[in-house]
Amino acid sequence: MAAASISVSSRAFSNGGAIPARYTSSGADVSPPVNWAGVPDGAQSLGLTVIDPDAPCKPFVHWDAPI
Repeated sequence: MAAASISVSSRAFSNGGAIPARYTSSGADVSPPVNWAGVPDGAQSLGLTVIDPDAPCKPFVHWDAPI
């Protein structure tokens, strides 16, 4: 069985772009909208981990959530 190619995106910011202040603890501290595509039929669960590669303390994990 080939590995699935799942894509994750958000309309709140561009791929590789900065996360707008609204979605940070300095702003409204709300989660940005997240969309995904390509989930294999029969998948029972997904997990989403967001790591900040530019944070001074590595690794800095913003999210680690089941979805």
